[in-house]
Amino acid sequence: MTKEEILTDIYFTIRDLSGWVTTATESCFDPREIEYLERLDDEFSSYDSKREAEKCFSEVDRGGGYDIFFLDNDEEKLKFLSKKLFEIDSEIKLSIRFHHPLHTKSCLSEYEETKKLFKKIRGRNIHKGKDMDWEIPEWKIQKARSKPLNEYLGLEEKARIQCPFHKGEDKNFSLSKGFGYCFVCNEWSDAIKWVQVIEHKSFKEAVEILCNS
Repeated sequence: MTKEEILTDIYFTIRDLSGWVTTATESCFDPREIEYLERLDDEFSSYDSKREAEKCFSEVDRGGGYDIFFLDNDEEKLKFLSKKLFEIDSEIKLSIRFHHPLHTKSCLSEYEETKKLFKKIRGRNIHKGKDMDWEIPEWKIQKARSKPLNEYLGLEEKARIQCPFHKGEDKNFSLSKGFGYCFVCNEWSDAIKWVQVIEHKSFKEAVEILCNS
């Protein structure tokens, strides 16, 4: 394990402690290590930056009329953004079908901005999970997060299956771009959430299963 990986694991262990920078400074960390920890804090604290997220979302929802920050929690925001990603994906397909290059370009830009915001919120949601085991290296978490859900399930991209969340009989759960979304119950899932919720595993178990699959 590299020194950076060790420091990253340490950061996620101490980041929620009050005055952790002062404590680290007074401990055995040298100035370069403190600087690295503070850079990590700047990066991951951006997940909580309303200003940054608002800027990103203004690109996502150019028409206005909906403020994602009215939603109560990250899970509701992720459901909303999941639905939006699938809706934009449908618009992209139509644009390509009817040969509208400008509209396709606009949709792709909107999709990328939505995806960025989704990944930021999902990243924050994972790292504040109650059952987080801080012995899990950060690189393993990132590897598990990058595992496409359809690949984990052994299905083709764009496959549709019965929703495991509301136990629907129709194939309303659509798999695309690495995760899935149900257009009936509005539930979403990436591979980590699937293993945790559907297969009833802990976060640590889910990470290990996905890293070894």
